[in-house]
Amino acid sequence: MKEPIRYAEGDLVEAWLNRLLCLDTTEVEKISCGNPLPERCNLYYVNRDTLFSSNKTSEEFLLKIMNVYTSSDYKEIKKNKSENNDSISWTIAQKFQDDEFAERSEARIVRIATHPDYQRAVNQMEQKYRSQGRTRLPPLLTKLSERRPASIDYFSISYDLTSELLKFWQSCGFLPVYLGQTQNALTGENSCIMLKILNEEEKRDDESSWLKAFHQELTIEELNHFFTLHDMKRLKKYSSKLVDFSLIMDLIPDIAKLYFSGKMPDVLLSDVQQNLLVSVGLQRKPVGNLEAEVNKPSTQVMALLNKVAVKCYQSLTAVIEEAMREELSQQGKTTPNLKYQKLEQELSNAVAAHEKSQKAAKKQFKSQMLTEDILAQYKIKGREEDWNMALSATGRVPNIISVKRTEDNSKKRKITIPDTDPAAVSKKKKKKPKVPKN
Repeated sequence: MKEPIRYAEGDLVEAWLNRLLCLDTTEVEKISCGNPLPERCNLYYVNRDTLFSSNKTSEEFLLKIMNVYTSSDYKEIKKNKSENNDSISWTIAQKFQDDEFAERSEARIVRIATHPDYQRAVNQMEQKYRSQGRTRLPPLLTKLSERRPASIDYFSISYDLTSELLKFWQSCGFLPVYLGQTQNALTGENSCIMLKILNEEEKRDDESSWLKAFHQELTIEELNHFFTLHDMKRLKKYSSKLVDFSLIMDLIPDIAKLYFSGKMPDVLLSDVQQNLLVSVGLQRKPVGNLEAEVNKPSTQVMALLNKVAVKCYQSLTAVIEEAMREELSQQGKTTPNLKYQKLEQELSNAVAAHEKSQKAAKKQFKSQMLTEDILAQYKIKGREEDWNMALSATGRVPNIISVKRTEDNSKKRKITIPDTDPAAVSKKKKKKPKVPKN
């Protein structure tokens, strides 16, 4: 593999071209010493102008980067040609017919190439774009935590789907929103697009989150669109092995659509079970033709289909129960408030009525106090001759006068005031009968 193809052995032109195109890469050196924890490591931003400035230090650093690319199985498959409208934002906008999606700012992860013994690069890059930096540091390498970040709404990644890569990106917090319909001509895999929101406020607000519209699990509204109450009863009886498969055969296509569209993430089916669900639900093949496909007898085929129905029924039931819990919780939040408001209104009305009755009673009491019958009790009695004699005894107005009492005036007067004020009326105590002592 080291024998030159286009140049002679030891030709200086080949060596110069290899250095120019970074083709003389070698394997990454093995790490022989200890390293700090990934949480204590930093991710750096590389200044592209300085990297390609032909400086000796920059050239050595560039060679190390290409070595890492080579060890990470780095490859470029675009062949110096870019297809029209192949960006992630354009693909998502076309798929979901959302014109506003393209207005959001995006940071696309094109490739991750690190030393095989290092990790945690995605986490540090995400933290960098969530916070504001302080100042710019030296030109070649700059800590991402100290570099002013651009305004980014979300991270995006597009890759050829494999189970290992899907687990990795899901562990980084990305959500799948698009799966290509055709396979890649080179890898034979379907392309997958995953997104991750960086705005914490949008992330917490589930109702207004635009990503939720692209990646959403099955809701009770969708479930009611596919299945009625009688359909759920049929599926329950078949799951309990009380009816035959023919009774729920018309439900299998809808179950297959929900499962393979990602609406049942909690349902885990084996490869054979998925094969049966595709054949019966999507390809509409007769059950009798499935024995040859899975190389199993009919009894095992029917048993596998029953297990599929049981798992899907449990998932659909969980959606219904979750919707009922949310409805009850909403009722629990609103009902006590309505009861409290009604009770408070009744109490305020009762207080207002009581105050109104008190004012009317006081007004009536005052009017009765000013009547002639009440004032007559305070009249000073005496004969008219005695009053004239007492007043004419002196020429000036006397300070004290003396009038002879009459027989009625000598009696002890008792003033009686009608008890018209409810607040002034006290309960009269009943006299207890005297019990003779022995």
